[in-house]
Amino acid sequence: MLAVVGAFLVVSAVFWALLSNEIGHTSSARASPKLSFEFPGFAGAIKDSSPGIDWGKPYPQGGPNWIFDIFTPPVIYYDEKTKTFTVTPPFPNEESEEEPFELELIEIVPQPYRFQLVSYAGSRGNYLLTLENRETGKDVFCAPGETLSELGIRISSFREMRMVAETTQAGATEAFDLVGEATIEDLLSGKNYILKHDEVTYLENLIARFRTPSGSTIALATSEIWESASANYKIGKVDGVSNSTTVEKTSTDVGDKVVKVLQPSGSFNVQDFSNLNSRLSDPSPGSF
Repeated sequence: MLAVVGAFLVVSAVFWALLSNEIGHTSSARASPKLSFEFPGFAGAIKDSSPGIDWGKPYPQGGPNWIFDIFTPPVIYYDEKTKTFTVTPPFPNEESEEEPFELELIEIVPQPYRFQLVSYAGSRGNYLLTLENRETGKDVFCAPGETLSELGIRISSFREMRMVAETTQAGATEAFDLVGEATIEDLLSGKNYILKHDEVTYLENLIARFRTPSGSTIALATSEIWESASANYKIGKVDGVSNSTTVEKTSTDVGDKVVKVLQPSGSFNVQDFSNLNSRLSDPSPGSF
C-alpha cells in the first residue's frame, strides 16, 4: 500500500514539473517584443516608456526661433454714401499715412457762356452789339449777320423787344423795357445760344468752384483736371441736385487712385445766380 502511494506522488511531481515548464515556455513565446519606430523630424526612435529613457527633441522646422505664423487679411469697407473704399491696417498699432485731399469744394454754380450780350445800340436794320468775351475780359463789337471766325462765333440774328417792366404795379399804367436778344451760333460746338442784355446766359453743365491749399480759388467743369505737385485731380460729374461732385485723385509717384464725393458746407440755390447782366458804364439800349 505504501509503495503505491509513493509511486503516485512521484508521478504527480513529474506531471506538475512538466506542466509548469510548458506554461512558462508558452508565456515567453507569447510575450510581445520591444518595438522601435523611426519618424522623420525626430532625433531618435520612439521607445517604450520604461524609466530612464531619454526622448529626443524634434528638429526645428523654420530656424532656431521658429514659431507658427498666422495671416490675417485686411478688412475692406465700402461707403455707399461717398462711393469710396477704406482698408484698415492689418495691425491695429500701425496707421497708414494718407496724403491729404488738396481740393475743398466751395460751391456748385452755373457755367456762363463764354460770350455775353452787355449792350446794343441803333435801330432796326442798323444795330451794333457789344459782347463781353469772358475768357479775355475784353469787349467785342459786332453786327447781326457777322461771322467772327477768330472767336468761333457767328451773329445769326438780333431783335429788340418791348417787355412789361417788372416794377409795374397792378392797376397802374404799364411800363415797358426794351430788351435786346441775339442768337449766337457757336462754331466750336455747333450749338446756338440766346443772349439777352438783361440776364446771364448759362451752359447746360454746371461747374464746381474749389479752394486749393494755397488759398486760391479755381473753377472746374466735368472731365477737367487740376494738377498739384503730388497728384492729379480729375473732376467727375458735377451734380446740382445733390450739390456735390466726384473727384478722382491720382498720385503722381505711385499711381494710387482715390475717388471722393465732395460737398460744400453751404447749400446751393439757383435763384442766387439770376443776376442781371448789365453794367453801369454801358449806354442805355437803343441809343448811341
